[in-house]
Amino acid sequence: MNNLGERLYALRTSREMSQGDLAEKLDVSRQTISKWENNMSIPELDKIIALSEVFGVSVDYIVKGEGEIPETAPTQIAEPEYEPITEPIPVRTIAIDPTKKMIAGLSIGLGAIYFITLLINTVSMISNIFNGVAGSTYITMAVSFAISYFACISLLSRKLNLLAVSYVLMALYAVSINLIYGDTANILATVFNVIDYVIIVLLYYVGNKKNAKLLFTLAITLIIASFISDGVRYAMFLSDENDMTIINAIYSTFSAMIGKVPYLIVNIGSAFLMYLRANPKPAYEIPETEYPQNNDMHVGIVKHILLTIFTFGIYDCYWVYKTTENLNCGSNEIQSGTKKLLLCIFVPFYRIYWFYVQAKRLENLMKHKDMHYSDFAVVTLILAIFVPIVAASAFLQLKINEYAQNNID
Repeated sequence: MNNLGERLYALRTSREMSQGDLAEKLDVSRQTISKWENNMSIPELDKIIALSEVFGVSVDYIVKGEGEIPETAPTQIAEPEYEPITEPIPVRTIAIDPTKKMIAGLSIGLGAIYFITLLINTVSMISNIFNGVAGSTYITMAVSFAISYFACISLLSRKLNLLAVSYVLMALYAVSINLIYGDTANILATVFNVIDYVIIVLLYYVGNKKNAKLLFTLAITLIIASFISDGVRYAMFLSDENDMTIINAIYSTFSAMIGKVPYLIVNIGSAFLMYLRANPKPAYEIPETEYPQNNDMHVGIVKHILLTIFTFGIYDCYWVYKTTENLNCGSNEIQSGTKKLLLCIFVPFYRIYWFYVQAKRLENLMKHKDMHYSDFAVVTLILAIFVPIVAASAFLQLKINEYAQNNID
């Protein structure tokens, strides 16, 4: 008998006992018996004594192999049978916070649109100042743009506390301008704006699951009411001052209001961000091996195309961020969704390169999962170059859906 494990195995099999039978007699688990017989652990003293009593041999025989060998023990020791240890292996999980992901993507998308709009309007304002058009109002315009840039930075950095502060500043600015210039014709839009800004701030500081929906509904209503009242006031001004027909005034107003649509989108989006913070979606956990193969990757193609076209770039920015983050799995290099989005926005032609890289990363994931696929990265690149509006993103999303569906099933 070479070792304790072999002796225990020989004694047990000679009595035609299973590991489970012996474990029950000793009040231990079957895995413990398996460990003893495979020399992965040694029984404690009280268990050794119990073993000697069960098998009717001396303690010395069990521990050292010395003493009288029982007649029922076989003279030839067979190779110990392997009974795998079935103790459950703890599954590592990853916490998923859908609210955090939505806030991150929406903040960056809104911030990008806001920044581009502000940049265009800033260039226009500077041009007007140099041409003497802006006159004495350039100081108040500069203050307005400073507050707007502060809000833009808050969005890009995903700091909702700073965004709330920026809306406090916007409310103070709107009241101050109305008091200084006495623009009674614009009083209605100003009141709507101020109340709306206050509600957005309240959503951040005192919003909760009970009142978030009501505050959010009021905020959206006032944002739209302010936008409409501002358009009506502008149309009446054109009709009265410039002796224009109602039709021409409406057409001119519509053209002018198009430039304010990005601000409308940003205000609505900011209110929604505060609503998400006050009324978050429940977090959940998934096994580490499944991340990030979840329903968040799958988006219907029709839905994707419609959102890309009719959200004025917000969804597209969020999609770039989300796609980059979702492909951070397998053997892929970890990439920052924020960094890639900013590069796509501000670096000419980088978006074309981004499409090709993400397609290659998706190919790598499909290969890792032994999925059948063709070399679609080249097709994605061609679409990104020659049909840049929606074709490339729709094609890549179609492949992402194929990969996600395979892993969900």
